[in-house]
Amino acid sequence: MTNDVVSAGIVIPVRGFQVGKSRLSGELDPACRVALLQWMVEQVLAAARPYPTVVVSSAPEVRDWATSL
Repeated sequence: MTNDVVSAGIVIPVRGFQVGKSRLSGELDPACRVALLQWMVEQVLAAARPYPTVVVSSAPEVRDWATSL
């Protein structure tokens, strides 16, 4: 058996806050959908905490938000 080290990391793709969870638009207003998406990403980040993790998005507001965490 060798002592090879395997590194793992997690990439979390996030759609723009204004388009994320759009199927819930009939039930939740835009502010609630943004809050839900942010909460969901925060839960994933908490679960991924032991590993190197990065949030990726083409949406500037998501990148700014993720950087502030």
